Amino acid sequence: MDIDEALEAVNPLGRAQMLTIFVVILANFQISFLILSVTFNAEIPPHHCALQNGRTLNESIPISDDHYFSSCKEFVNQTVSAETQACSKGWEYDTVLTGKSITSEWNLVCSQDILRDLSQTILFCGFSLGSLIAGPIADKYGRKRPTLCFLALFNIAGIALAFSPNYATFVSLRFLMGLSWKGVQVPLFTLLFENLLPRHRPTVGIIPLPVFSLGLVAMSGIAYLVRDWREFSLIMMTPSVLMMFLSWLLPESIRWLSSRGKLEKTKSALLMMAKFNKVDSPQFSLTDKSTKIPIDNSTQGVTRNQSPKVNDDSVLQEDKGSDKGQSIVLLQLFKKPTRTVTIILCWLWVSYTLGYFGFALTTGTLAGDPYVNFIFSALVELPARILPILVVKKTGNLLVMLCSFGSSGCVMIGVIILRFIIYESGDHGLEWLLTTLALLGKFFATFVFVSLFLCTTELFPTTVRNSGTGFVQLIGNFGSLSSPLLIYLDKTVYNLPFIIMASFALVAAFLCLFLPETLNMTQPETPADLQKLFETKLFLKNIKRTIQSKGGDRKSDDSEMTAKTKEGAPSRGNDNLGYEP
Repeated sequence: MDIDEALEAVNPLGRAQMLTIFVVILANFQISFLILSVTFNAEIPPHHCALQNGRTLNESIPISDDHYFSSCKEFVNQTVSAETQACSKGWEYDTVLTGKSITSEWNLVCSQDILRDLSQTILFCGFSLGSLIAGPIADKYGRKRPTLCFLALFNIAGIALAFSPNYATFVSLRFLMGLSWKGVQVPLFTLLFENLLPRHRPTVGIIPLPVFSLGLVAMSGIAYLVRDWREFSLIMMTPSVLMMFLSWLLPESIRWLSSRGKLEKTKSALLMMAKFNKVDSPQFSLTDKSTKIPIDNSTQGVTRNQSPKVNDDSVLQEDKGSDKGQSIVLLQLFKKPTRTVTIILCWLWVSYTLGYFGFALTTGTLAGDPYVNFIFSALVELPARILPILVVKKTGNLLVMLCSFGSSGCVMIGVIILRFIIYESGDHGLEWLLTTLALLGKFFATFVFVSLFLCTTELFPTTVRNSGTGFVQLIGNFGSLSSPLLIYLDKTVYNLPFIIMASFALVAAFLCLFLPETLNMTQPETPADLQKLFETKLFLKNIKRTIQSKGGDRKSDDSEMTAKTKEGAPSRGNDNLGYEP
Protein backbone atom coordinates (compact mmCIF):
# COMPACT_ATOMS: atom_id res chain seq x y z
CA MET A 1 0.00 0.00 0.00
CA ASP A 2 1.39 3.43 -0.94
CA ILE A 3 1.04 6.75 0.87
CA ASP A 4 -2.10 7.78 -1.03
CA GLU A 5 -3.85 4.57 0.01
CA ALA A 6 -2.73 5.06 3.61
CA LEU A 7 -4.11 8.62 3.60
CA GLU A 8 -7.35 7.30 2.13
CA ALA A 9 -7.62 4.91 5.07
CA VAL A 10 -7.34 7.69 7.68
CA ASN A 11 -9.79 10.08 5.91
CA PRO A 12 -8.02 12.10 3.20
CA LEU A 13 -9.92 15.32 3.90
CA GLY A 14 -10.67 15.11 7.61
CA ARG A 15 -10.16 17.46 10.52
CA ALA A 16 -6.36 17.24 10.34
CA GLN A 17 -6.35 18.47 6.75
CA MET A 18 -8.99 21.09 7.54
CA LEU A 19 -6.85 22.40 10.38
CA THR A 20 -3.88 22.66 8.03
CA ILE A 21 -6.02 24.51 5.48
CA PHE A 22 -7.16 26.92 8.21
CA VAL A 23 -3.54 27.60 9.21
CA VAL A 24 -2.72 28.25 5.54
CA ILE A 25 -5.65 30.69 5.36
CA LEU A 26 -4.21 32.53 8.37
CA ALA A 27 -0.84 32.51 6.61
CA ASN A 28 -2.34 34.21 3.57
CA PHE A 29 -3.89 36.89 5.75
CA GLN A 30 -0.50 37.38 7.37
CA ILE A 31 1.43 37.67 4.12
CA SER A 32 -0.96 40.33 2.84
CA PHE A 33 -0.47 42.24 6.10
CA LEU A 34 3.29 41.86 5.93
CA ILE A 35 3.81 42.97 2.34
CA LEU A 36 1.50 45.98 2.14
CA SER A 37 1.20 47.20 5.73
CA VAL A 38 3.94 49.69 4.83
CA THR A 39 1.28 51.57 2.86
CA PHE A 40 -0.14 52.69 6.23
CA ASN A 41 2.93 52.36 8.48
CA ALA A 42 4.90 54.72 6.25
CA GLU A 43 2.01 56.83 5.02
CA ILE A 44 2.99 60.39 4.11
CA PRO A 45 0.84 62.96 5.93
CA PRO A 46 0.47 66.46 4.49
CA HIS A 47 3.43 68.48 5.74
CA HIS A 48 5.39 71.65 5.29
CA CYS A 49 8.36 73.36 6.88
CA ALA A 50 7.87 74.50 10.46
CA LEU A 51 6.74 78.12 10.45
CA GLN A 52 9.30 80.63 11.60
CA ASN A 53 8.84 83.37 14.18
CA GLY A 54 5.07 83.53 14.02
CA ARG A 55 4.90 83.94 10.25
CA THR A 56 1.80 82.80 8.42
CA LEU A 57 1.78 79.92 5.94
CA ASN A 58 1.70 82.28 2.96
CA GLU A 59 4.63 84.24 4.35
CA SER A 60 6.79 81.18 5.02
CA ILE A 61 6.03 78.53 2.39
CA PRO A 62 6.30 78.97 -1.41
CA ILE A 63 3.95 77.40 -3.95
CA SER A 64 5.47 74.38 -5.74
CA ASP A 65 5.08 73.30 -9.37
CA ASP A 66 2.07 71.12 -8.54
CA HIS A 67 0.21 74.26 -7.35
CA TYR A 68 0.29 73.22 -3.69
CA PHE A 69 2.33 74.61 -0.79
CA SER A 70 5.86 73.19 -0.95
CA SER A 71 6.61 70.32 1.41
CA CYS A 72 10.36 70.80 1.52
CA LYS A 73 11.09 74.48 0.90
CA GLU A 74 10.65 77.71 2.82
CA PHE A 75 11.37 81.35 2.10
CA VAL A 76 14.65 82.66 3.44
CA ASN A 77 13.04 86.08 3.91
CA GLN A 78 10.03 86.81 1.74
CA THR A 79 10.14 90.52 2.54
CA VAL A 80 13.57 90.77 0.90
CA SER A 81 13.41 88.23 -1.96
CA ALA A 82 11.73 85.06 -3.17
CA GLU A 83 14.83 82.99 -2.38
CA THR A 84 14.04 79.61 -0.81
CA GLN A 85 15.94 77.08 1.26
CA ALA A 86 15.47 73.60 2.73
CA CYS A 87 13.49 73.37 5.93
CA SER A 88 15.68 74.67 8.74
CA LYS A 89 13.52 73.88 11.79
CA GLY A 90 11.93 70.60 10.86
CA TRP A 91 8.40 69.98 9.65
CA GLU A 92 4.82 70.30 10.74
CA TYR A 93 2.52 67.37 9.93
CA ASP A 94 -1.23 67.19 9.52
CA THR A 95 -1.98 63.76 10.99
CA VAL A 96 -5.76 64.16 11.26
CA LEU A 97 -6.36 61.77 8.34
CA THR A 98 -3.28 59.57 8.34
CA GLY A 99 -2.51 59.35 12.05
CA LYS A 100 0.99 58.63 13.37
CA SER A 101 3.37 56.89 10.96
CA ILE A 102 7.09 56.20 10.83
CA THR A 103 7.25 59.03 8.29
CA SER A 104 6.10 61.68 10.75
CA GLU A 105 7.88 60.12 13.75
CA TRP A 106 11.31 59.87 12.12
CA ASN A 107 10.94 62.68 9.55
CA LEU A 108 11.28 60.43 6.51
CA VAL A 109 10.46 63.24 4.09
CA CYS A 110 12.27 65.44 1.58
CA SER A 111 15.94 64.37 1.46
CA GLN A 112 15.14 61.31 3.63
CA ASP A 113 12.04 60.19 1.73
CA ILE A 114 13.85 57.37 -0.08
CA LEU A 115 14.11 55.55 3.25
CA ARG A 116 10.38 54.75 3.17
CA ASP A 117 10.70 52.90 -0.12
CA LEU A 118 13.99 51.34 0.94
CA SER A 119 12.25 49.66 3.88
CA GLN A 120 10.05 47.75 1.43
CA THR A 121 13.01 46.72 -0.71
CA ILE A 122 14.78 45.41 2.41
CA LEU A 123 11.71 43.29 3.22
CA PHE A 124 11.84 41.74 -0.26
CA CYS A 125 15.57 41.08 0.22
CA GLY A 126 14.61 39.08 3.28
CA PHE A 127 12.10 37.16 1.17
CA SER A 128 14.78 36.33 -1.39
CA LEU A 129 17.27 35.05 1.17
CA GLY A 130 14.56 33.13 2.97
CA SER A 131 13.52 31.47 -0.30
CA LEU A 132 17.07 30.17 -0.76
CA ILE A 133 17.40 28.59 2.68
CA ALA A 134 13.82 27.50 3.45
CA GLY A 135 13.66 24.68 0.89
CA PRO A 136 16.88 22.86 1.91
CA ILE A 137 16.04 23.21 5.61
CA ALA A 138 12.54 21.80 5.08
CA ASP A 139 13.92 18.93 3.01
CA LYS A 140 16.42 18.01 5.74
CA TYR A 141 14.43 18.59 8.94
CA GLY A 142 10.86 18.03 7.78
CA ARG A 143 7.95 20.40 7.41
CA LYS A 144 6.57 20.92 10.91
CA ARG A 145 9.73 21.73 12.90
CA PRO A 146 11.03 24.43 10.52
CA THR A 147 7.53 25.93 10.38
CA LEU A 148 7.39 26.22 14.17
CA CYS A 149 10.95 27.55 14.54
CA PHE A 150 10.65 30.19 11.83
CA LEU A 151 7.17 31.11 13.05
CA ALA A 152 8.55 31.79 16.53
CA LEU A 153 11.29 33.96 15.01
CA PHE A 154 8.75 35.82 12.89
CA ASN A 155 6.51 36.55 15.87
CA ILE A 156 9.42 37.80 17.98
CA ALA A 157 10.61 40.11 15.20
CA GLY A 158 7.08 41.31 14.40
CA ILE A 159 6.20 42.18 17.97
CA ALA A 160 9.58 43.85 18.49
CA LEU A 161 8.95 45.92 15.35
CA ALA A 162 6.15 47.81 17.10
CA PHE A 163 8.66 49.03 19.69
CA SER A 164 11.39 50.07 17.24
CA PRO A 165 13.23 53.12 18.64
CA ASN A 166 14.62 54.21 15.26
CA TYR A 167 14.60 53.56 11.54
CA ALA A 168 17.64 51.25 11.52
CA THR A 169 15.99 48.90 14.00
CA PHE A 170 12.74 49.03 12.05
CA VAL A 171 14.26 47.95 8.71
CA SER A 172 16.48 45.31 10.37
CA LEU A 173 13.42 43.71 11.90
CA ARG A 174 11.55 43.97 8.57
CA PHE A 175 14.40 42.05 6.91
CA LEU A 176 14.27 39.39 9.63
CA MET A 177 10.50 39.12 9.22
CA GLY A 178 10.86 38.63 5.47
CA LEU A 179 13.51 35.94 5.89
CA SER A 180 11.66 34.06 8.63
CA TRP A 181 8.33 34.26 6.82
CA LYS A 182 9.69 32.34 3.85
CA GLY A 183 10.88 29.77 6.38
CA VAL A 184 7.24 29.46 7.45
CA GLN A 185 5.54 29.65 4.06
CA VAL A 186 7.62 27.15 2.10
CA PRO A 187 7.35 24.15 4.49
CA LEU A 188 3.77 24.98 5.51
CA PHE A 189 2.41 24.94 1.96
CA THR A 190 4.46 21.84 1.23
CA LEU A 191 3.03 20.17 4.35
CA LEU A 192 -0.51 20.95 3.24
CA PHE A 193 -0.18 19.47 -0.23
CA GLU A 194 1.90 16.47 0.83
CA ASN A 195 -0.83 15.40 3.24
CA LEU A 196 -3.51 15.71 0.57
CA LEU A 197 -4.53 13.30 -2.16
CA PRO A 198 -3.84 14.47 -5.72
CA ARG A 199 -7.56 14.81 -6.49
CA HIS A 200 -8.00 17.36 -3.69
CA ARG A 201 -4.98 19.54 -4.50
CA PRO A 202 -6.40 21.66 -7.36
CA THR A 203 -9.45 22.67 -5.30
CA VAL A 204 -7.41 23.43 -2.17
CA GLY A 205 -4.85 25.28 -4.28
CA ILE A 206 -7.45 27.91 -5.16
CA ILE A 207 -7.95 28.92 -1.51
CA PRO A 208 -4.93 31.28 -1.21
CA LEU A 209 -6.05 33.38 -4.17
CA PRO A 210 -9.05 35.27 -2.69
CA VAL A 211 -7.76 35.14 0.90
CA PHE A 212 -4.82 37.41 0.09
CA SER A 213 -7.18 40.05 -1.30
CA LEU A 214 -9.58 39.70 1.63
CA GLY A 215 -6.61 40.28 3.91
CA LEU A 216 -5.94 43.58 2.17
CA VAL A 217 -9.55 44.66 2.66
CA ALA A 218 -9.38 43.74 6.36
CA MET A 219 -6.08 45.57 6.77
CA SER A 220 -7.53 48.78 5.32
CA GLY A 221 -10.44 48.66 7.80
CA ILE A 222 -8.06 48.10 10.71
CA ALA A 223 -5.81 50.96 9.55
CA TYR A 224 -8.84 53.25 9.40
CA LEU A 225 -9.75 52.43 13.01
CA VAL A 226 -6.20 52.33 14.42
CA ARG A 227 -4.17 55.32 13.25
CA ASP A 228 -1.03 54.74 15.25
CA TRP A 229 1.60 52.69 13.42
CA ARG A 230 2.84 50.94 16.58
CA GLU A 231 -0.60 49.72 17.64
CA PHE A 232 -1.39 48.87 14.02
CA SER A 233 1.80 46.77 13.74
CA LEU A 234 0.87 44.76 16.83
CA ILE A 235 -2.61 44.02 15.49
CA MET A 236 -1.08 42.94 12.18
CA MET A 237 0.65 40.09 14.04
CA THR A 238 -2.63 38.47 15.15
CA PRO A 239 -2.77 35.78 12.39
CA SER A 240 0.79 34.57 13.01
CA VAL A 241 0.27 34.40 16.78
CA LEU A 242 -2.80 32.20 16.20
CA MET A 243 -0.76 30.13 13.76
CA MET A 244 1.86 29.56 16.46
CA PHE A 245 -0.67 27.88 18.75
CA LEU A 246 -2.43 25.88 16.02
CA SER A 247 0.72 24.66 14.25
CA TRP A 248 1.66 22.51 17.25
CA LEU A 249 -1.40 20.37 16.46
CA LEU A 250 -0.43 19.75 12.83
CA PRO A 251 0.88 16.32 11.83
CA GLU A 252 4.23 16.02 10.13
CA SER A 253 4.27 15.37 6.39
CA ILE A 254 3.51 11.68 5.83
CA ARG A 255 5.32 11.71 2.49
CA TRP A 256 8.47 13.32 3.91
CA LEU A 257 8.67 10.82 6.78
CA SER A 258 8.20 7.93 4.39
CA SER A 259 10.77 9.25 1.91
CA ARG A 260 13.33 9.42 4.73
CA GLY A 261 12.72 5.82 5.73
CA LYS A 262 11.18 6.85 9.08
CA LEU A 263 8.40 4.26 8.91
CA GLU A 264 7.84 4.08 12.66
CA LYS A 265 7.31 7.86 12.76
CA THR A 266 5.19 7.57 9.62
CA LYS A 267 3.02 5.08 11.45
CA SER A 268 2.70 7.38 14.46
CA ALA A 269 1.80 10.36 12.28
CA LEU A 270 -0.83 8.38 10.41
CA LEU A 271 -2.36 7.05 13.62
CA MET A 272 -2.40 10.57 15.10
CA MET A 273 -4.10 11.82 11.94
CA ALA A 274 -6.62 8.98 12.12
CA LYS A 275 -7.40 9.80 15.76
CA PHE A 276 -7.76 13.50 14.97
CA ASN A 277 -10.04 12.62 12.02
CA LYS A 278 -12.06 10.28 14.29
CA VAL A 279 -11.27 7.17 12.25
CA ASP A 280 -11.36 4.03 14.37
CA SER A 281 -9.02 1.12 13.62
CA PRO A 282 -7.64 2.27 10.26
CA GLN A 283 -6.29 -0.59 8.18
CA PHE A 284 -3.28 0.25 6.05
CA SER A 285 0.28 -0.86 5.44
CA LEU A 286 3.43 0.82 4.22
CA THR A 287 5.92 -0.67 1.82
CA ASP A 288 9.62 0.03 1.70
CA LYS A 289 11.26 -1.64 -1.30
CA SER A 290 11.58 -5.21 0.00
CA THR A 291 9.79 -4.87 3.36
CA LYS A 292 6.06 -4.51 3.87
CA ILE A 293 5.04 -3.28 7.32
CA PRO A 294 1.40 -3.70 8.36
CA ILE A 295 0.28 -0.89 10.65
CA ASP A 296 -3.10 -0.38 12.28
CA ASN A 297 -4.54 0.62 15.61
CA SER A 298 -3.66 -2.76 17.12
CA THR A 299 0.00 -2.41 16.19
CA GLN A 300 2.00 -1.51 19.28
CA GLY A 301 5.19 -0.75 17.43
CA VAL A 302 7.50 -1.78 14.68
CA THR A 303 9.94 -4.47 15.67
CA ARG A 304 13.60 -4.08 14.91
CA ASN A 305 13.64 -6.86 12.34
CA GLN A 306 10.67 -5.26 10.59
CA SER A 307 12.25 -1.84 10.33
CA PRO A 308 13.80 -1.04 6.99
CA LYS A 309 17.53 -0.62 7.06
CA VAL A 310 18.62 2.82 6.09
CA ASN A 311 22.26 3.01 5.15
CA ASP A 312 23.56 6.28 6.57
CA ASP A 313 26.55 6.23 4.23
CA SER A 314 24.33 5.93 1.17
CA VAL A 315 22.11 8.77 2.39
CA LEU A 316 25.22 10.89 2.95
CA GLN A 317 26.48 10.11 -0.52
CA GLU A 318 23.08 11.02 -1.95
CA ASP A 319 23.10 14.35 -0.09
CA LYS A 320 26.64 15.08 -1.32
CA GLY A 321 25.62 14.38 -4.86
CA SER A 322 22.48 16.47 -4.66
CA ASP A 323 24.34 19.79 -5.03
CA LYS A 324 26.13 18.52 -8.12
CA GLY A 325 22.88 17.17 -9.51
CA GLN A 326 21.17 20.48 -8.85
CA SER A 327 23.87 22.30 -10.81
CA ILE A 328 23.37 19.93 -13.74
CA VAL A 329 19.60 20.52 -13.63
CA LEU A 330 20.10 24.29 -13.69
CA LEU A 331 22.30 23.92 -16.77
CA GLN A 332 19.50 21.98 -18.43
CA LEU A 333 17.29 25.06 -18.10
CA PHE A 334 19.51 26.86 -20.60
CA LYS A 335 19.68 24.17 -23.25
CA LYS A 336 17.35 24.03 -26.23
CA PRO A 337 14.36 24.03 -26.22
CA THR A 338 13.99 24.66 -22.47
CA ARG A 339 16.14 27.78 -22.79
CA THR A 340 13.37 29.62 -24.64
CA VAL A 341 10.85 28.78 -21.92
CA THR A 342 13.26 29.80 -19.15
CA ILE A 343 14.17 33.19 -20.65
CA ILE A 344 10.63 34.16 -21.62
CA LEU A 345 9.12 33.10 -18.28
CA CYS A 346 11.80 35.02 -16.38
CA TRP A 347 10.77 38.16 -18.25
CA LEU A 348 7.08 37.45 -17.65
CA TRP A 349 7.56 36.96 -13.90
CA VAL A 350 9.59 40.17 -13.56
CA SER A 351 6.93 42.02 -15.57
CA TYR A 352 4.16 40.62 -13.36
CA THR A 353 5.80 41.48 -10.01
CA LEU A 354 6.89 44.89 -11.30
CA GLY A 355 3.37 45.75 -12.48
CA TYR A 356 1.51 44.32 -9.50
CA PHE A 357 3.62 45.97 -6.80
CA GLY A 358 3.96 49.11 -8.88
CA PHE A 359 0.20 49.61 -8.72
CA ALA A 360 -0.18 48.25 -5.18
CA LEU A 361 2.43 50.52 -3.62
CA THR A 362 1.16 53.68 -5.34
CA THR A 363 -2.41 53.29 -4.08
CA GLY A 364 -1.72 55.52 -1.08
CA THR A 365 -0.57 58.37 -3.33
CA LEU A 366 -3.80 58.57 -5.35
CA ALA A 367 -6.25 61.42 -4.93
CA GLY A 368 -9.04 60.95 -2.43
CA ASP A 369 -9.32 59.08 0.85
CA PRO A 370 -6.35 56.64 1.09
CA TYR A 371 -8.38 54.08 3.04
CA VAL A 372 -11.19 54.03 0.47
CA ASN A 373 -8.68 53.83 -2.37
CA PHE A 374 -6.94 50.89 -0.73
CA ILE A 375 -10.20 49.01 -0.18
CA PHE A 376 -11.17 49.48 -3.83
CA SER A 377 -7.68 48.40 -4.86
CA ALA A 378 -8.09 45.20 -2.81
CA LEU A 379 -11.62 44.54 -4.04
CA VAL A 380 -10.64 44.67 -7.73
CA GLU A 381 -8.22 41.82 -6.98
CA LEU A 382 -10.99 39.40 -5.98
CA PRO A 383 -12.50 38.91 -9.46
CA ALA A 384 -9.02 39.23 -10.99
CA ARG A 385 -7.85 36.21 -8.97
CA ILE A 386 -10.96 34.04 -9.39
CA LEU A 387 -12.15 34.66 -12.97
CA PRO A 388 -8.92 33.44 -14.63
CA ILE A 389 -9.45 30.00 -13.10
CA LEU A 390 -12.62 29.69 -15.20
CA VAL A 391 -11.31 31.47 -18.29
CA VAL A 392 -8.11 29.46 -18.80
CA LYS A 393 -10.09 26.22 -19.02
CA LYS A 394 -11.63 27.47 -22.26
CA THR A 395 -9.03 29.80 -23.77
CA GLY A 396 -5.74 28.43 -22.45
CA ASN A 397 -3.05 30.31 -20.57
CA LEU A 398 -1.35 32.25 -23.34
CA LEU A 399 -4.34 34.22 -24.59
CA VAL A 400 -5.12 35.30 -21.02
CA MET A 401 -1.52 36.37 -20.44
CA LEU A 402 -1.27 38.20 -23.76
CA CYS A 403 -4.49 40.15 -23.16
CA SER A 404 -3.68 40.85 -19.48
CA PHE A 405 -0.14 42.07 -20.08
CA GLY A 406 -1.24 44.04 -23.14
CA SER A 407 -4.17 45.68 -21.34
CA SER A 408 -2.01 46.46 -18.32
CA GLY A 409 0.58 48.13 -20.55
CA CYS A 410 -2.07 50.19 -22.35
CA VAL A 411 -3.58 51.33 -19.05
CA MET A 412 -0.13 52.42 -17.90
CA ILE A 413 0.26 54.48 -21.07
CA GLY A 414 -3.09 56.10 -20.25
CA VAL A 415 -1.83 56.85 -16.73
CA ILE A 416 1.32 58.46 -18.17
CA ILE A 417 -0.67 60.71 -20.51
CA LEU A 418 -3.22 61.71 -17.86
CA ARG A 419 -0.56 62.47 -15.23
CA PHE A 420 1.24 64.66 -17.74
CA ILE A 421 -1.98 66.56 -18.52
CA ILE A 422 -2.73 67.11 -14.82
CA TYR A 423 0.85 68.21 -14.15
CA GLU A 424 0.93 70.71 -17.01
CA SER A 425 -2.58 72.12 -16.59
CA GLY A 426 -2.88 71.95 -12.83
CA ASP A 427 -6.43 70.63 -13.30
CA HIS A 428 -6.82 68.33 -10.29
CA GLY A 429 -10.42 67.69 -11.25
CA LEU A 430 -9.15 64.87 -13.47
CA GLU A 431 -7.58 62.96 -10.58
CA TRP A 432 -10.68 60.79 -10.16
CA LEU A 433 -10.02 59.47 -13.67
CA LEU A 434 -6.40 58.78 -12.71
CA THR A 435 -7.59 56.76 -9.72
CA THR A 436 -9.96 54.79 -11.97
CA LEU A 437 -7.15 53.97 -14.41
CA ALA A 438 -4.88 52.89 -11.56
CA LEU A 439 -7.54 50.49 -10.25
CA LEU A 440 -8.09 49.12 -13.76
CA GLY A 441 -4.35 48.63 -14.14
CA LYS A 442 -4.25 46.77 -10.81
CA PHE A 443 -7.03 44.48 -12.09
CA PHE A 444 -5.12 43.51 -15.24
CA ALA A 445 -1.82 43.20 -13.38
CA THR A 446 -3.46 40.74 -10.96
CA PHE A 447 -5.44 38.90 -13.64
CA VAL A 448 -2.27 37.50 -15.18
CA PHE A 449 -1.12 35.57 -12.10
CA VAL A 450 -3.13 32.34 -12.39
CA SER A 451 -2.36 31.78 -16.06
CA LEU A 452 1.31 32.67 -15.53
CA PHE A 453 1.65 30.21 -12.67
CA LEU A 454 -0.10 27.42 -14.57
CA CYS A 455 1.96 28.11 -17.68
CA THR A 456 5.14 27.87 -15.62
CA THR A 457 4.23 24.49 -14.13
CA GLU A 458 3.01 23.09 -17.45
CA LEU A 459 5.77 24.15 -19.85
CA PHE A 460 8.88 22.92 -18.05
CA PRO A 461 9.65 19.25 -18.70
CA THR A 462 9.19 16.92 -15.74
CA THR A 463 12.95 16.42 -15.47
CA VAL A 464 13.49 20.09 -14.57
CA ARG A 465 10.02 21.26 -13.54
CA ASN A 466 10.66 21.98 -9.86
CA SER A 467 14.01 23.64 -10.53
CA GLY A 468 12.62 25.62 -13.45
CA THR A 469 9.60 26.86 -11.51
CA GLY A 470 11.74 27.88 -8.56
CA PHE A 471 14.32 29.59 -10.76
CA VAL A 472 11.93 31.80 -12.75
CA GLN A 473 10.05 32.79 -9.60
CA LEU A 474 13.34 33.67 -7.94
CA ILE A 475 14.21 35.90 -10.90
CA GLY A 476 10.70 37.33 -10.66
CA ASN A 477 11.59 38.60 -7.19
CA PHE A 478 13.78 41.22 -8.85
CA GLY A 479 10.59 42.93 -9.97
CA SER A 480 9.24 43.14 -6.42
CA LEU A 481 12.68 44.12 -5.09
CA SER A 482 13.05 47.00 -7.50
CA SER A 483 9.44 48.25 -7.55
CA PRO A 484 9.69 50.48 -4.42
CA LEU A 485 12.86 52.16 -5.66
CA LEU A 486 11.47 52.39 -9.18
CA ILE A 487 8.46 54.28 -7.84
CA TYR A 488 10.82 56.65 -6.07
CA LEU A 489 12.42 57.56 -9.42
CA ASP A 490 9.21 59.41 -10.25
CA LYS A 491 10.53 62.22 -8.08
CA THR A 492 13.58 62.51 -10.34
CA VAL A 493 12.14 61.80 -13.78
CA TYR A 494 8.39 62.34 -13.93
CA ASN A 495 6.45 59.26 -15.15
CA LEU A 496 9.63 57.15 -15.52
CA PRO A 497 8.28 54.29 -13.33
CA PHE A 498 5.14 53.93 -15.45
CA ILE A 499 7.14 54.15 -18.68
CA ILE A 500 9.36 51.26 -17.52
CA MET A 501 6.41 49.18 -16.25
CA ALA A 502 4.46 49.76 -19.47
CA SER A 503 7.48 48.73 -21.55
CA PHE A 504 7.96 45.52 -19.58
CA ALA A 505 4.24 44.65 -19.81
CA LEU A 506 4.00 45.24 -23.57
CA VAL A 507 7.19 43.26 -24.27
CA ALA A 508 5.79 40.46 -22.06
CA ALA A 509 2.59 40.40 -24.12
CA PHE A 510 4.68 40.13 -27.31
CA LEU A 511 6.82 37.30 -25.90
CA CYS A 512 3.69 35.23 -25.15
CA LEU A 513 3.42 34.67 -28.92
CA PHE A 514 6.57 32.58 -28.82
CA LEU A 515 5.42 30.04 -26.24
CA PRO A 516 3.40 26.88 -26.99
CA GLU A 517 -0.17 26.53 -25.73
CA THR A 518 -0.74 23.68 -23.26
CA LEU A 519 -4.54 23.61 -23.15
CA ASN A 520 -5.71 19.98 -22.93
CA MET A 521 -2.16 18.78 -23.64
CA THR A 522 -0.08 16.36 -21.63
CA GLN A 523 2.74 17.95 -19.70
CA PRO A 524 6.10 17.43 -21.43
CA GLU A 525 8.13 14.72 -19.74
CA THR A 526 11.41 15.46 -21.53
CA PRO A 527 12.97 18.29 -23.58
CA ALA A 528 12.09 16.28 -26.69
CA ASP A 529 8.41 16.44 -25.73
CA LEU A 530 8.74 20.19 -25.21
CA GLN A 531 10.27 20.53 -28.68
CA LYS A 532 7.25 18.80 -30.18
CA LEU A 533 5.02 21.29 -28.37
CA PHE A 534 6.97 24.14 -29.94
CA GLU A 535 6.63 22.55 -33.37
CA THR A 536 2.90 21.87 -33.15
CA LYS A 537 1.38 24.23 -30.58
CA LEU A 538 3.36 27.46 -30.84
CA PHE A 539 0.89 30.24 -30.07
CA LEU A 540 1.97 32.41 -33.00
CA LYS A 541 1.56 29.51 -35.44
CA ASN A 542 -1.87 28.75 -34.01
CA ILE A 543 -2.94 32.35 -34.66
CA LYS A 544 -1.72 32.10 -38.27
CA ARG A 545 -3.61 28.83 -38.77
CA THR A 546 -6.76 30.39 -37.34
CA ILE A 547 -6.50 33.34 -39.72
CA GLN A 548 -5.83 31.08 -42.69
CA SER A 549 -8.72 28.77 -41.87
CA LYS A 550 -11.12 31.78 -41.82
CA GLY A 551 -13.13 30.29 -39.05
CA GLY A 552 -13.27 26.81 -40.59
CA ASP A 553 -12.16 23.60 -39.03
CA ARG A 554 -8.42 23.64 -38.65
CA LYS A 555 -6.42 20.53 -39.47
CA SER A 556 -3.97 19.74 -36.73
CA ASP A 557 -0.44 18.73 -37.60
CA ASP A 558 0.09 17.17 -34.18
CA SER A 559 1.99 13.93 -34.62
CA GLU A 560 2.88 12.36 -31.30
CA MET A 561 1.76 15.01 -28.80
CA THR A 562 -2.01 14.80 -29.37
CA ALA A 563 -4.63 16.62 -27.39
CA LYS A 564 -6.39 14.63 -24.74
CA THR A 565 -9.84 15.13 -23.39
CA LYS A 566 -10.19 16.89 -20.08
CA GLU A 567 -11.25 13.62 -18.44
CA GLY A 568 -8.16 11.84 -19.65
CA ALA A 569 -5.66 14.64 -19.27
CA PRO A 570 -3.64 14.91 -16.08
CA SER A 571 -3.96 17.73 -13.58
CA ARG A 572 -2.94 21.13 -14.90
CA GLY A 573 -0.28 21.18 -12.23
CA ASN A 574 -1.76 23.85 -9.98
CA ASP A 575 -0.88 21.89 -6.85
CA ASN A 576 0.34 24.99 -5.09
CA LEU A 577 -0.83 28.49 -5.83
CA GLY A 578 0.94 29.77 -2.75
CA TYR A 579 3.40 32.04 -4.53
CA GLU A 580 2.62 35.57 -3.30
CA PRO A 581 1.67 38.09 -5.81
